[in-house]
Amino acid sequence: MDDPAKEGKTPVGKPIEPLSPAVNKGRFTDPEKVEKWFKRNCTGVFERECTPKEKGDFVTYMMSLQ
Repeated sequence: MDDPAKEGKTPVGKPIEPLSPAVNKGRFTDPEKVEKWFKRNCTGVFERECTPKEKGDFVTYMMSLQ
């Protein structure tokens, strides 16, 4: 995703709401949903679960984008 403040699309064309919490106020507010997506995406990209530090770094970075 080039701009986390803009809507994206999955490879099959399904819309993805903006990742940036500055634009999407609901992003990162539900801990269960956040864990679900970290598990799914980290496993798909890294072939392992992300560490707590990696998760924290990602969320911190996304929260810093204004």
